[in-house]
Amino acid sequence: MEVGQGLTVARKLSNVAVVTADLMGQSESLSADDMSDIFAGAKASLALYDTHGLKIPACVVATTGATQKVKWCAAANDTAPGEGATPPVSIPSALVESGVEVVVVRTRYHLDTPFSSATPSTKE
Repeated sequence: MEVGQGLTVARKLSNVAVVTADLMGQSESLSADDMSDIFAGAKASLALYDTHGLKIPACVVATTGATQKVKWCAAANDTAPGEGATPPVSIPSALVESGVEVVVVRTRYHLDTPFSSATPSTKE
């Protein structure tokens, strides 16, 4: 049952990233309120689970040659990389085109289950 929960959450996290990137890509510019609405929708995708630990950095990355730098970024429950920083997700070289901006979204979530809380784990 817990494996099923894990697979469901993994699928939902993938969907959160895709929908967030899609909504960001549909606008020329986004305000902080727009990003709050997008992140609220993302959290609704995991409505059956506690979304307190859901972390979503979502960035627009500018490419110049092989160089990838954050143009701007927003984040939910996470620290957003600043302008000029390394993106939270590396864009594969086959997708990089100089002068093109790419939206990258990374989702992270820790699923607690009765079994996982009963077993010892190492934490950094």
